[in-house]
Amino acid sequence: MTVVVSLCLSFSFSIPVFASESGETDIINEMISYYSTYQSTAKTDIQRLVEKLKALNSTKGEEWEKIMKYGDYVNTDMNVNVDVLPDGLPNDDSLCITVLGFALNDDGTMKDELVGRLQTDLQVLKNIQMLM
Repeated sequence: MTVVVSLCLSFSFSIPVFASESGETDIINEMISYYSTYQSTAKTDIQRLVEKLKALNSTKGEEWEKIMKYGDYVNTDMNVNVDVLPDGLPNDDSLCITVLGFALNDDGTMKDELVGRLQTDLQVLKNIQMLM
């Protein structure tokens, strides 16, 4: 069995907002602000803003409604496995594990978050080898 481990560096980024009118941009920015501050407790406010955006631009409103629903799903219902692999994974070389990176300290050493991710990955790899 071959296991491929990909180490990716994580960088912060901003979401580009493309709107044909400043009103659309303002609504989208307000939606993002509500979500990042209040997340699932802001559903009513976010839905109000989605409807407002749909009134200005139905296509963009529908797109942002999907984006906001997906964000809610990711933060509430999506199954996330931490420190373990889920059951039922293939037992052949089609299995690929991706380990996300993390920013380094100013002196180039690894932050505890990255060390923890790599230690978890090492333990997972050892567990996979024991199963074979």
